[in-house]
Amino acid sequence: MLSRGYDDEARKARHRLENPPPPPSKHVRHLWQAFTDLCATRPVNGMALSPLSRLEIAQWERDEMIRLEPWERRAILRLDQEFIAANTGTGASKTGPDGKPATPVEES
Repeated sequence: MLSRGYDDEARKARHRLENPPPPPSKHVRHLWQAFTDLCATRPVNGMALSPLSRLEIAQWERDEMIRLEPWERRAILRLDQEFIAANTGTGASKTGPDGKPATPVEES
């Protein structure tokens, strides 16, 4: 039998599905759109998600004829770091309170 911690995680996951976050504010909606556009063309290396590079962002800017501000590029790169962490098991949700990876505990 798995520990109670996994029941809590399942409950939290159901809650997130039933109560999605609000859409991004109008002030950052363009950044979210740029990030989703870039993710659609993300290179795949066969083993894990590849991070977006500044070169890929620059090429996207040229293709779309858009000029991002430096802070906007940094925000997209930060979004990408969080996206990769959330999808590879290295994010905070995959660790215990001590920062070590959470592991299932079987009861006897």
